[in-house]
Amino acid sequence: MARSLVLWEVLEQLSFALQAMHDAGVIYRDLKPDNILVDKSSRSLRFIDLGSAADLQALAGASRYKP
Repeated sequence: MARSLVLWEVLEQLSFALQAMHDAGVIYRDLKPDNILVDKSSRSLRFIDLGSAADLQALAGASRYKP
């Protein structure tokens, strides 16, 4: 597979995963290459280290949160 196609596949998976998390009310605040696992056999990505993730509902009630 051409490198550009692989890049688009990775970007698509990342965007779908982040959108699904956001739709579930979660913000993943530590997105970086070290926190993405790649399963080459299934060609899938997984986020790790969700310790700094935030609940949108909880943030919406906080006075410091401004959408």
